[in-house]
Amino acid sequence: MKYAILDKENNIVSYEYYGEEPNPSHIKHYNGLPLVRKVVSVNEEFNPITHVRSPLPVQIEINDTEIIETYELREKNSYEITAMKNAKKQQIKEYAQQLIYNIMPQYKQINTLALGMEMTIQYGPDPNNWRAPIQAINNQALLAWAAIKDIRIASDIKELEVDDLTTAQEVHDYDITIGWNNQL
Repeated sequence: MKYAILDKENNIVSYEYYGEEPNPSHIKHYNGLPLVRKVVSVNEEFNPITHVRSPLPVQIEINDTEIIETYELREKNSYEITAMKNAKKQQIKEYAQQLIYNIMPQYKQINTLALGMEMTIQYGPDPNNWRAPIQAINNQALLAWAAIKDIRIASDIKELEVDDLTTAQEVHDYDITIGWNNQL
């Protein structure tokens, strides 16, 4: 909870955050015991998803029990919405990466690619010329690659969907976990 520390003339000296109302005798002050007032912010329509609040209050009212701060509000602008979209697209990329790793962890992807290169160098590019156990590994890898390709396509589509959103609320509400063709 935010509290204001006031001097004897009711000037705000500083703001402090406490879990419960502080005891003035525990607050160091240069000129005797300070006055402590709870700070209340007034902006009922403030929604941190869709609004930006001015960094400093535009009005401060001090009474005997609290300090009331009023802030200027505005809707998020296109740059802020674009930043939200970029963050949402990063979440999509991270989610897609986890889905891919669930199918084939990164070390296994690297090992499978290395094995494919080795077999191509030794036996040529046609997997039918490879040894039978390696052909089985290759067939499993091809199935995994198909599922991974589906995830990448879904990820690209989801990022395009995010690009089409126009409001901060739409971007916030966009659920990145839906529409992955049951990959989890």
